[in-house]
Amino acid sequence: MRKRKQATIMKREIFELIFERWNLKEILFAVAKEITDVLEADSCCIFLLSGSKSIEYIAGYNFDERKASIFLKEGEEVMKGKHLLILSNLIDENNSAFATAREQGIFSVAFSPLFLKEQPLGFFTVCSRKPQFFHKQDFKLLSDLAKDVVFILEKVKFIKELREKSIRDSLTGLYSRNYFVTRVSEEISRARRSGESVGFLFCDIDNFKSINRTRGYAEGDRVLCRVANTIKTYLREADVICRYGGDEFAILLPHTDYLEATRVAERINYGLKCAAKEETPCLTLSIGVVCYPEHANSFEDILAKADVSMIFAKHCPESKIVAWGGWNIPDIKKLRIREVLPEVIYTLAEAADEKNGYAPDHSRLVSRKAVVLAKEVGASEEAIRKVRVSALLQDIGNMAIPEYILNKPGSLTEEERNIIKKHPEQSVKLLRYIKGLGELALIVRSVHERWDGKGYPDGLSGEDIPLEARIISVVNAYYAMLSERPYRRKLSSRETIKQLKEQAGRQFDPGIVKSFLEILQRRKRNDRLPES
Repeated sequence: MRKRKQATIMKREIFELIFERWNLKEILFAVAKEITDVLEADSCCIFLLSGSKSIEYIAGYNFDERKASIFLKEGEEVMKGKHLLILSNLIDENNSAFATAREQGIFSVAFSPLFLKEQPLGFFTVCSRKPQFFHKQDFKLLSDLAKDVVFILEKVKFIKELREKSIRDSLTGLYSRNYFVTRVSEEISRARRSGESVGFLFCDIDNFKSINRTRGYAEGDRVLCRVANTIKTYLREADVICRYGGDEFAILLPHTDYLEATRVAERINYGLKCAAKEETPCLTLSIGVVCYPEHANSFEDILAKADVSMIFAKHCPESKIVAWGGWNIPDIKKLRIREVLPEVIYTLAEAADEKNGYAPDHSRLVSRKAVVLAKEVGASEEAIRKVRVSALLQDIGNMAIPEYILNKPGSLTEEERNIIKKHPEQSVKLLRYIKGLGELALIVRSVHERWDGKGYPDGLSGEDIPLEARIISVVNAYYAMLSERPYRRKLSSRETIKQLKEQAGRQFDPGIVKSFLEILQRRKRNDRLPES
C-alpha cells in the first residue's frame, strides 16, 4: 500500500491567493491541484451549491469541465447522505455516467461532501486512471482534506465580506471613495486604449446642512439613503456610484460622452423631483459634468473640474446641472473694491479651504488681511483688486490633489512633494476657464515662489515675482502657521512672527514683511488687523 504524502493542503501559496486575488475559481483550482498531489491521484474537481441551491462545477485540476456532469448524481447522493464514497473499480459499475468516465480513462473515484455546521456547501471528486487506487484507509485522509477545503471556503467568504465592507459606505451601501478612484483609473486606461469617452457626474445635495440642522441627523441619514437609491434607479449596471463625501456622490459612466452624461444628470434630477413630491422642501442636486478625454485627461484634472462645475451648478437655479466650461459669470473687472464678489468665487475658496483642512473662512481672512497689507505698501487700486480675488483663489488647484497627501501627518515622499508643487499650475488651469479670472493666473501661479529663487513652479526671485503674489505669500504663510495642521502643531503668534523675521530676504520680500510686522505691532492690543 502507498504511503500518502502529508495530509494537508494548507499551503502558503493558497493563502496568498485568498488574501491577494479574491478569485474563487483561481483559489479552488489551486486547492484541486493540492488535493490531487496529496492523494497522488490524476485529477480533482470541486462542485459548490449556488445561490439557487443548484450544484455547479466551480474548478478542477487536470479535468475536462465539459465532462463534469458525469459526477453530479453521485455527488448529490453523497451530500444527502453526508458520507464519503469510494468507487475503486469503475469497470464493475453499471452506471452509464461511469461508462463515460471509463471512456475518459478514469477507473477509480472518491467523493467527499463539504459541510459547514450541518449546512451543505458542495462536494469534491478525486479521480485516478488506476483501478483499486483508493482504499478504506483513505477515508480519514479524505475527511481531513474536506475539512481543509471547508476552512478555505470560510476564509474566502470572510475575506470577501471584509473587502465588500471596505469598498462600501456603511450608511448608503454605495461604493467607497477608494474603490471609486481605483475603478476610475481602470476605466480611463481602458478608454485610452479604445478611444472612447468616459462620463463623470459629481453631485451635491442642496441645503443638506440645513436639513441636518432643522430636521436632525437621523433625517439627514434617511435623505442620503433616499437620494442614493433614487440615483441608482437611473444608472446602468456598468455605471459606478460612490458616496464621495458627506453629502456628495460621484458617478462613473463608461462609454459615455458629455452630452449623454448630461442627459443622465437630467434624468436623475427629474427622478429626484418626482420621488420627492410629498417632501417639504423638495430635494435637489447640483451636478457637475466632466468627460474624459473631452474635458480632462487625468483623474486629478477630472476631480478639480468636476468640483468647479458642481459649484457653478449651485448657482444655476433652473437645471442645477453644469458641464465643464458651460457657465458665465460677470467679468471680474466690473467688481469694485467695495462691491460683493460673486458668490461662486467665495464658494470656490471655501471648497479649497475644506480640501486643505483649514477653517471655512481661511481664504476670506487671508484676502481681507492681504488687502490691508497691499494698502500699507502703497499698491495701486488695480493691484489691491487683484490681491483681493487672487488671495481667495490661490489654492483652488489643491482640489486636484489627493487628500491623503494634503493632510498626511508624516513627511512627504519626493513624489508627493512634486505633486504638491503642481497645485499652482492646476489653479491656473481652472482660472483660465472662468471668464474674467484669467488675468489673475500669473499672480496665483507665483504665490509659492520665494524671494531667493528657491520656490516653485518657475523659480522666480526678487521683484520678478508679481507684487500681489509677494503680498499674499506673507499673509497666507502667517495665518497658515497659526492653523493646526496634520503634520505639525499650530504656532503661537510670537513663534509665527519669529518665522517671518527669519525668512525675510529668503522666502519673503523683506520690505513686505517689515510692513506686515508694523501692522501687527500697531494692532497688538486687540490682536487683529483692521478690516478692509
